[in-house]
Amino acid sequence: DSWAVQNGMHVVNPPMIKEISGRLLHGETVGLYSDYPVKGELPKGVEYTALEYGIYIGSNVEQSPFKHLLHLLPMDIVIGIGCRRGTNCSNINEAVIKVLGKLGLHMARVKKVCSVDIKNDEQGLLEYAAQHKLALEFFSAEQLNAVPGEFSDSDFVRKVTGVDNVCERSAVLGGGSGTLIGHKQAHNGVTVAVFKQDFKVVFS
Repeated sequence: DSWAVQNGMHVVNPPMIKEISGRLLHGETVGLYSDYPVKGELPKGVEYTALEYGIYIGSNVEQSPFKHLLHLLPMDIVIGIGCRRGTNCSNINEAVIKVLGKLGLHMARVKKVCSVDIKNDEQGLLEYAAQHKLALEFFSAEQLNAVPGEFSDSDFVRKVTGVDNVCERSAVLGGGSGTLIGHKQAHNGVTVAVFKQDFKVVFS
């Protein structure tokens, strides 16, 4: 559990932690299947092999490479959000769910939310991040304007915030290395963009 957290992964089925760790403690071997690159030497008792019990590291909640598996879901999604002043938490939640649904992404993959710094007192946004236990990061208009790339342009947003596009630019800046997989989408006064970070599994 602690290793998963340290490596930025969400445990989909916590009860299986005890089952898998118990087998390892008793000297049994469990399999490992990862949709992501793996670095380092595998722990004793963990092998890339087809077994009845194993650990699956991946984003497909429908996939079952083992009959009994511990599913670790990488938290590799960063969401950029722009919103009208006074937008409530419910509207933000609805907009994000809609966009994630279109992209086929599980909410548990979301790592953090980003926006422009003039939104750092936006109650609905603060409540949304707290409700989902997400990190919330704000950037200045100057920082966002310096982000390289092609983004949707809005004169209205520029006049209000000082930057032509809040959600896409903040998602890219907050995400770091990776790809913008969901461009700006608007819903009930909320704009949402989705960035997928490069992710790898590290065993030390």
